[in-house]
Amino acid sequence: MLTLSCLLDFESKEGKEKVLTLMRRFSSCVRFCYNRLLENHTERSAYHIAKETFPDLPSAWINMALQKAREIKSTKKGKVVLKRVERKKAGKALQYRIKDRQRKQAYKV
Repeated sequence: MLTLSCLLDFESKEGKEKVLTLMRRFSSCVRFCYNRLLENHTERSAYHIAKETFPDLPSAWINMALQKAREIKSTKKGKVVLKRVERKKAGKALQYRIKDRQRKQAYKV
């Protein structure tokens, strides 16, 4: 994946706000698609649900958001985010189980 970084210079504050709003909407769409994929929706159903939820985004952007969500899910980064969510939901019990496993592994050495 190629990453491009640039500095945008706007003549008016309105233009800057429009671009920032679109960027926020795209980021929200990526997160939304990621959550639908975690709920075991197919990519096609996730696309249609996202299209209904974000009607102001072009369909090409929703496809890109879905692709990015798929990449995040398939990488280690997505698994780390999922573990954080599980820890928050399960509370202390899950944290204690993780610590117990780590202690057992330390004694196996």
